Amino acid sequence: MTDTIEYKAPAEVIASKLTGATISYLPQGKSTIKPDGPRIFKIISIDSISFSKKGGRRFITALCKDIDDRGEAKYRSLHLAGIDFAV
Repeated sequence: MTDTIEYKAPAEVIASKLTGATISYLPQGKSTIKPDGPRIFKIISIDSISFSKKGGRRFITALCKDIDDRGEAKYRSLHLAGIDFAV
């Protein structure tokens, strides 16, 4: 399944679509876990949805299982433009 997230959607809609989803995420910078390509996260819960002060990009702060790092649960800040649904 491939789905999209409307960038300007209300926070409640974004949180509803992402909570419990397994996503593919293309990071902006280098990852210490995976040297290249998209990362895979299972989103457990959404803590907040905001716009960055510096660049104005919309992002989420979420508790995720990091599939690329042995499924360890970690908080991540992920920009919406980098998110695609994996499953």
